[in-house]
Amino acid sequence: MRTRAGWASLLLFVLLRGPGLAAAEPQHLAIGDATLTVGFGDGTEGSSLDELTLALDRKGASVWTRRGWTQIAGGVAVPAAIAGVCDTYAVDVQKQPLDRRAGARIDVACRNGEDMFTAQSIAILIDAVDPYAVLWLGEANSLSNENDACIDDHQVTFTLAGTKLTQHVVDVRWRNADGSCMPSRKPGKKHTKKFAKVIAL
Repeated sequence: MRTRAGWASLLLFVLLRGPGLAAAEPQHLAIGDATLTVGFGDGTEGSSLDELTLALDRKGASVWTRRGWTQIAGGVAVPAAIAGVCDTYAVDVQKQPLDRRAGARIDVACRNGEDMFTAQSIAILIDAVDPYAVLWLGEANSLSNENDACIDDHQVTFTLAGTKLTQHVVDVRWRNADGSCMPSRKPGKKHTKKFAKVIAL
């Protein structure tokens, strides 16, 4: 697949490998003296956002546990990217610097289809310094692939300075040389667009 190099996180590997394979155990991320655990029940894949669980421990003691979208998002509606029907939900967690503080980025993704599929995700940014709050959540990475011929790859990274959160976006677009999405035809050129978007917290 032509997007493999740019879609290399564990989350996206889970999304692209297809349904029906055994899911890994929940993921654990150490941030300073805290540990964040993220999963769907006993694994990293699930069929409902009500199964999504976040737990934060500090020095062996539980700080908080949040189960299901309502507790995690604090009343924020499910973003459109993952609000529809999903063949599979998957989750990934990694460190995310938040200005001078420690933090984490949790990606929750919705995958649909096989040869013609879409994978869309939202990001949840967690401040891992007291009071250990959900700092921001919203739409993030996405990928659509039709016959491995028409591919749209949307990647988002984040930086924080004070109360200014910046999304750094890279959009990559492939089509066949003849402009079609038919399989096994000569590939066309890759088109890349980069831009930034500032969000006031």
